[in-house]
Amino acid sequence: MVYDYAKRPPPPRRKKRTALTVLLIAAAMILPATLYYFKFKKAIAEPNKTSQPTPIKPIKITKVTKPTKPSFDFYTLLPKMAVPVPQATLRTNNLPQTKNHYLLQIAALKNPNDAERLKSRLLTLGFTASVQSYQNSHGTRWNRVLVGPFDSTANAQKAQDALDQQRIDSMILTVKKI
Repeated sequence: MVYDYAKRPPPPRRKKRTALTVLLIAAAMILPATLYYFKFKKAIAEPNKTSQPTPIKPIKITKVTKPTKPSFDFYTLLPKMAVPVPQATLRTNNLPQTKNHYLLQIAALKNPNDAERLKSRLLTLGFTASVQSYQNSHGTRWNRVLVGPFDSTANAQKAQDALDQQRIDSMILTVKKI
């Protein structure tokens, strides 16, 4: 049997029960207030009948001692955490023979593809960039992105300023020659 839903009569309207709803809400608010009042009526009408105040226990005063100086372990921990830069990967023939030379470390990344991408970006900006891979004491392989080498700190700082203008953070590393 086919039924025509388009000519269906509207659903019957519900009767409004606003008076009953208001009454239920009022009862829900008044009932707890009256129960609270009757429960504590005695306590409100009759204050505490004790005439003697409760005694207060005396506080023991202890001598204040000077705080001890904190001990700092980083003086011994930091030299152990230094990561040496392998000399074989940093040697170039066109550098003048000085005591030290300097590198700028741009980043240390776990993903070698990200390191190569950053290296190519630095090369397009005109910097001499390289990626150095090393493994730390925990067994994690890191890829350092380095710019340089520079023969003086002044040249390294000039390159660092140029990188700052490109919004690239860097850190100067000193590499001692053997």
